[in-house]
Amino acid sequence: MSPGFNISEPFEQILKRLDALKKNPELFSEIANIFEQIKQIEKYTNTAINTLQNYYLQFTKQVDILSSLIDFQTRINNAVSHNEIVNQIFSFLKENIPFQNVFLYLKLNETDHQYEILADDEKKKDEFLAFLTKTNLEGVTETLNSRELGVLIGDVKEDIIENVSWNVLKARSVILFPIRMKGKLIGFGLLIGKENAFQLNHLSFINLVSGFISQTIFHYSYFSRLKQRLFKQFKIKKDFEEQGYARYLEKGPMFIFTLDHNGVVVHMNSQAIKKINNEEDLIGKKFLGFIQKDHRKALQNILNQMREGDVRFYKTPVVLTPENESILELYFTKMQLQNNFIMTIIFGVDVTQDYYRNEHRGRNEALDEITRFSQIIISYWDNLLKELTPKISLFKESLTQNEATQREFQMFERSMRQTSRLVKSFLEFDANENEPLIEININDIAKEKLNELKRKSPKNIEVQYSLDPGIPSMLSYPGKIRKLLDIFSQNSIEAIEDRGYVRISTQVVNVKEDSVLKPNLFFLHKGKYIEIIFEDNGIGIDTRVLSQIFKPFFSTKIRNDGIGLGLFVAYNIVKDLEGEIFVKSKQNEVTKFFVYIPCKGDLEMQEILPGMAEAIKEKSPTILVVDDEFNIRSMLKEVFEMNGYFVFTAANGKEGIDIFKKHLDQIDLIILDMVMPVMDGKSAFFEIKKLNKNQKIIIISGYAKKEDLREILDKGALAFMSKPFQIESIVEKVGEYLNVN
Repeated sequence: MSPGFNISEPFEQILKRLDALKKNPELFSEIANIFEQIKQIEKYTNTAINTLQNYYLQFTKQVDILSSLIDFQTRINNAVSHNEIVNQIFSFLKENIPFQNVFLYLKLNETDHQYEILADDEKKKDEFLAFLTKTNLEGVTETLNSRELGVLIGDVKEDIIENVSWNVLKARSVILFPIRMKGKLIGFGLLIGKENAFQLNHLSFINLVSGFISQTIFHYSYFSRLKQRLFKQFKIKKDFEEQGYARYLEKGPMFIFTLDHNGVVVHMNSQAIKKINNEEDLIGKKFLGFIQKDHRKALQNILNQMREGDVRFYKTPVVLTPENESILELYFTKMQLQNNFIMTIIFGVDVTQDYYRNEHRGRNEALDEITRFSQIIISYWDNLLKELTPKISLFKESLTQNEATQREFQMFERSMRQTSRLVKSFLEFDANENEPLIEININDIAKEKLNELKRKSPKNIEVQYSLDPGIPSMLSYPGKIRKLLDIFSQNSIEAIEDRGYVRISTQVVNVKEDSVLKPNLFFLHKGKYIEIIFEDNGIGIDTRVLSQIFKPFFSTKIRNDGIGLGLFVAYNIVKDLEGEIFVKSKQNEVTKFFVYIPCKGDLEMQEILPGMAEAIKEKSPTILVVDDEFNIRSMLKEVFEMNGYFVFTAANGKEGIDIFKKHLDQIDLIILDMVMPVMDGKSAFFEIKKLNKNQKIIIISGYAKKEDLREILDKGALAFMSKPFQIESIVEKVGEYLNVN
C-alpha cells in the first residue's frame, strides 16, 4: 500500500451520489453515520500504516547496525598486521561516535609492571601518560570494577568520579568503558570529547560492542607479547612473518560457533567444521545438544545470565560426533542489537590431551599415596598383632575353664587370625621381589593362561583370544605378568553369572608423541607398548565406583569374603613394569581392562632400570635388605636402586641366608633387622658370619634388646640404626662403608 493513498476518496464519491437522497432525512442520517464510521476506519488504518512504517524503519536501522558490525568484523578478520587491527577499531568507533581522541590502556596481569597504551593519535600519548597517575588509575579501576558496563560523563566539570581528575586531558565530555577477559578487568578505553558532549546513544553503542572489542584487543596484546617473547628467547634474526587475522580465526586452533537467541548454531569456522567432519551435523541444531547431559544445566545458566559485552568461561566435554568426544575450554560473549537481535559467540579451545593427562596423573598420584599410607597403617597393625597374639594365648591359658569365657576368647582368637591373614596378604602382595629380569614373549604367557582357563573354567564360559603374532620378545618379569592375568581371570569368572565369555587380546601400540588414545581417551607417553586387553561380558562395574576399584580393600563382590586386594595388586604390578592400566565398563554388557607395558629391549631396559641391568653389567655395589616389614623393605630397595645400587630383599633371616648363599661373592653389604619371624636377626647374623667372617652388616631395629645389640656390635657389625631413621642418613652410612659417593 502506497504511503500517499487516501482510503476515504472512494467513499466521498459515493456520498456525492447519495446527495440527492437528502429529501429522505432518515436515510440520509443513516448514511451520515456510515460516513463517520468510514472516517474512523480511515484514522485507524493510517495509524496502523504509520506504525508499520516505524517498525520497518526501526528494523532497517537494526539491520544497518548488524551490517556495520559484520563489516567491522570482516575488516578485523582481513587485517594483516596488529597495527591495522587497532586502526580498524579506532575507525569503527569514529564512524559511530564523534570523539576527538581515543586511548586504550592494557595490563594483562595484575602483578605485571608492564602495560600498554594505544592511541588514535601518537602525538597525544603524552597527555594520556600524564593522566595515568596512581590516584587516577585507582579511581578508574574502582569505578569499572563496581559495574559491568561503561560510564558516560556528560560534563567533566559537573559529573565527577571520585579521585579522578580529567584536567590534563582538556576534555569536555568522556566515555569510560572496561576491557575484560574471563571476567577480569585487563584494561579500559577512554573516548575524549572536547567540542560537544556525548549522548546516551553513544554510550549504548559502546556497551554493545565493548565485548567484541575486548576480545579483539586481548588477542592483539597477547599475540604481540608472545611475539616479543619469541624474539627475545630465540633471538630470531629475520622478521616474524605476519599472519592474516582472518586466516587465523578461520583456520587457526580455535573453534568458533555463532548461536542465535535460541541457542541454535547458525555459523561455524573452518576448524570447527573440520572437527565434526560434516557441517550439517551441527548447523541448525542446539549447541547444548552436543554437551554432556550433566553439564547442560550449568551452561544454560551461563547463557541465560549473560548480558551484552560479558565474557564467560566454562570447561566441558563436547560430543561433536559419536566417535569424537573432546574436552573444550569455551569462552562465551553475547551481542544484543536493539533487543531483537541476539547473537552468542563461542570460542572453543581443545584441551582434551591436557585434561586427560592431568586426570591420569592425579589418579596415579592419589593411588600411590593411598598405597603408601595403607602400607604404613598395615605395618602398624602387623606389629600390634605380633605383640598381641602370643599374649592372648598366654592369657587364655591362665583363665579358669569357664565355658562362656573360653568361647569368647576363641571368637577373639579367630578374629585375630583373620586379621593376621589380611595383614599378611597385604604385606606379601608383591612377595616375589627378587624375580629375575629375563627375556619373555607375552603371547607365550597369554597362551599358558588361555589353556589353563579352558581346562578350569566352568562350561558356561567361553574362552576367546586374539593374539598379535607380531608381539616382540622383551626383557620383563614373567611372574608378574602371570599374576596379572590370574587376577583378571578370577575377576572375570566371578563376574559372569550365566553364560558368557572371557577374552584375552594383545597387540603392539606405537604412540608417536604424548597423546590421548581414541576412542577410549587413555593418556600415554611417547613410546612403543604391548597392549593386553582382558575382556568379559559379566555384570560389569557401576560407573559411580569405577574410579575406586584400584584402591586397596575395595571390592565389588556381593559376598563379603573378598579382601579387595586383587585389582590393587594388579595396579602395583603394572606400575612396577613401568606401564599403565585402565578400565572401561558398562553394567551387564562388557568390562575391559587395558594394560600397556613398555616394549623394551635390552639396551632400553638398562636405561629405565639402571639399578638392575647396570649392576649386572658394570658390577654396581650390591646390597641385601633383610626386614619383615614390607614397606621398609620396598622403600629401601627403591631408594638404593635410585642411587645406583643393586638390591636383593628378604622377609626374614632364613630367606636372607638363602639369598646370601646364592650370591655370596656379589653382596657387598647387608642391612639386617633384628626382630623377625622364622629366624631373627641375631641368629641370621651369626650364620652369615660363618659363611663370610668379613661380611659388612648394618643392624636396624626398633625393639632389639640392648645385650643382643652389644653382642652383635662386638662380633663385627658395622653400625646400628634405630627405627625410624632418616633416609638420607642410611644412604650416607652405606655410601661411607662402601666408599661410594
